[in-house]
Amino acid sequence: MEKELEKQAEKKAKESEKQNSANSEMQKTIEKLKQKNSQLEEKVVTLDKSIADMKQKHSKELKEAADKLKEQKEGSLKHAQLKIVRMKKQIQAVKLENDYLKKLMDGYKDLEEKYKKELKERRLLYNQLQDLKGNIRVNLRVRPLLPEDGQTENCIECIDDKEVKIYDKEAKKSYKFEFDSVFGTDSTQAQVFEDVKPLATSILDGYNVCIFAYGQTGSGKTFTMEGPPNNRGVNYNTLDEVFFMIKERKGEYNYEVEVAVMEIYNENLHDLLTKDKTKLEIMLSNKVTIPGLTRIKVNSSDDVRKVLSQGYENRATGNNNINAHSSRSHCIVSVFVEGVNLYTQQKLSGKLHLIDLAGSERLKRTDVKGDRLKEAQNINKSLSALGDVISSLSSKKSHIPYRNSKLTSLLQDSLGGNSKMLMFVNVSPTVESCPETLCSLGFAQRARTVELGKAQKNIVSQGTTTTASSSNSNN
Repeated sequence: MEKELEKQAEKKAKESEKQNSANSEMQKTIEKLKQKNSQLEEKVVTLDKSIADMKQKHSKELKEAADKLKEQKEGSLKHAQLKIVRMKKQIQAVKLENDYLKKLMDGYKDLEEKYKKELKERRLLYNQLQDLKGNIRVNLRVRPLLPEDGQTENCIECIDDKEVKIYDKEAKKSYKFEFDSVFGTDSTQAQVFEDVKPLATSILDGYNVCIFAYGQTGSGKTFTMEGPPNNRGVNYNTLDEVFFMIKERKGEYNYEVEVAVMEIYNENLHDLLTKDKTKLEIMLSNKVTIPGLTRIKVNSSDDVRKVLSQGYENRATGNNNINAHSSRSHCIVSVFVEGVNLYTQQKLSGKLHLIDLAGSERLKRTDVKGDRLKEAQNINKSLSALGDVISSLSSKKSHIPYRNSKLTSLLQDSLGGNSKMLMFVNVSPTVESCPETLCSLGFAQRARTVELGKAQKNIVSQGTTTTASSSNSNN
């Protein structure tokens, strides 16, 4: 029994010792945990402090950045506002300048209109004076430089609408020439026609009118008189105006219009409206007549175009070293107008010659032989005869050599009075063409001095034609 009790006591002692040991270990663990907890708390405090410091630092940086951004924004806004103010001022200044320029332009337009009106009135008065004198009106047209001219200089300067200056590089001299009108390199077909337009009215009023183009090959004669399909020249525009005026006078006048197309080639006159180009002769008496000439009646501008197209296709052409498509004949479009005044029954007869002359260049420049040489000699003979007639008329000689060529024979009733005459002198602006240009300008100056006498109407009475001057001739 005692052993049993001793064993139980010993067992309890061991359990108590074991419990004490476990408690001791637990206490140590608790102490360690407390120590570690204390360390963690210190770290937490440190981290909290770091976080607080970082918050404070970042808050400061954010505030500084926000303040800086705000300052920049305010600065940009202020700059933009200043820029807007400056732009508004600039816009206002531009507007004021535009208003000022508009006033200047309006003033300029008014002055330009007044100038044009005065120029038109001056031309009208001048033309009236020329009509009284009967002078041949001479207009100059300078063609523009063309690609085929190559690298060349311009030898002509258009001073104004009546005067030009030409510089002769070889002679090292400048010359001035005056004309009734000068059309520079930028002139249009419409501008050129403005000087011709009054003559269309003259034809319907019973006057004889002659318009011709003179100048060297390649100077723009055919362009001025005929023109390409999209930019028609004097011939088409004049006939268009004739039919426009006929329409305007409907109910007051009845008109009949006939057109003929001829050429003078190698001093022979040919009818270009016949298939075989019938050779024609000129009969000279009190007036010029051409027996057998084909005259086609036309009733509209379209009819005219068909007739002219037929005639131009038959025109003689050849080649030389100045212009590969140079016309080697004088081409004459003749328009015959018969009019009857429906109120007075007075009959009027008008005639219009539209002439594209062959090139006026001298033989030494053309370098031609054979048939081309013969052509050139006949052309020169024809134009020389025209020059002789002009000189004789200018000198008021008693004998005028009209019969020296087919051209002057045909033009006798145009050059010999009772007619209105307009000459276009066409010139090239190139330095190489200067000698020929000077010759053309000299010829034109002589032509300007010719006084034909006041033009008279052709009044038809009982099968005969008489002439009567008219105080209403302002064209």
